[in-house]
Amino acid sequence: MAYQLLSPAIMDAVQTENKPKNGVVSKQTFRFPHGIMGFENIKNYCLLDKEEDGPFWWLQMLEDPELSFLLIPSQVGFPNYKPDFSREDLDLLKIENLESLMLFQVVTVHPDGRATANLKGPIILNRDNQMGAQFVVKNAVEYAVDAPLGE
Repeated sequence: MAYQLLSPAIMDAVQTENKPKNGVVSKQTFRFPHGIMGFENIKNYCLLDKEEDGPFWWLQMLEDPELSFLLIPSQVGFPNYKPDFSREDLDLLKIENLESLMLFQVVTVHPDGRATANLKGPIILNRDNQMGAQFVVKNAVEYAVDAPLGE
């Protein structure tokens, strides 16, 4: 079953104005020292988990709250995903507890309603120190930037 998201306005960065504050299951802020690809100057984000959005989460820019990235947890969308990260990349996050890490893919909803995810450049969040990063995985040749969701 492929994921079909109805709003073609949702792309890599989406408008999130008028999103209700109720129904938010969790909300946590993260600092991205290097930003996110294409948004390197934006360093501060808020991770939102809303029950009405099902398996999807939002990574909202604090500097421009009307813009967010749609995310899906790796274990939900791609349970067999095995990214290989460099030690230098992971050192940036100052990881002390592996259980504090969250791994997401950025989702793109295409005009025809198809949803794909970027497996080459996942988002990693360290909940212990509120640091986040997007890295290109070392084994990127094994993955697509537009992997179909739900296939």
